[in-house]
Amino acid sequence: GDEVTFTTLPEDTPEPCDVPTGLSVSPTGSNPNNQTYSVTATWDNNPDVSQWNMQYRLLESSDDWTMVVVNSNTCQIDNLVYDETYNYRVRLYVTVATRVTGPML
Repeated sequence: GDEVTFTTLPEDTPEPCDVPTGLSVSPTGSNPNNQTYSVTATWDNNPDVSQWNMQYRLLESSDDWTMVVVNSNTCQIDNLVYDETYNYRVRLYVTVATRVTGPML
């Protein structure tokens, strides 16, 4: 018969539904010359997670989220516009890969 092999992530890989907790965003600097500021976002660490997906966008915007992948539970975001308010969110960065080998039926 035909052989099909599936390769998936190990069972101990966090599920995408695991929600990081304790998100906090604090101002960390400003650049009056170009009317921008910086913030640092932090959240509770999960030792089982090696990468996080930090996202932000203008408050009440329907634009796509700007995404930054980081390797720790902190992220500095620069060049935010003065007098603008932003939404922030963070999630686990999970790569799910499935490989199929053999003839396709």
